[in-house]
Amino acid sequence: NCSEYDFLLALCLEGLEKKIGHKNIDYKIYYDRAKKELKVFKELGFCSYLLITWDIAKPVTEEVVKSWGENDMYLEEQKRMKS
Repeated sequence: NCSEYDFLLALCLEGLEKKIGHKNIDYKIYYDRAKKELKVFKELGFCSYLLITWDIAKPVTEEVVKSWGENDMYLEEQKRMKS
């Protein structure tokens, strides 16, 4: 059983790991900043709002990223056909 804050923190740290990786020399700076900002959200009672927004936006974001990848493949194929 975890709190909304704990879940939000886990999501943020997972995203941070995917974006820069824990071996990045600036990881601690980003980690500390994320913890600081999440603490403010927790104090203001915004964790549930952020999680609801994330839950709504996540499928849309995934679809946009997928379409970007498909578009990139299409453009690469068009370049090959012109060559």
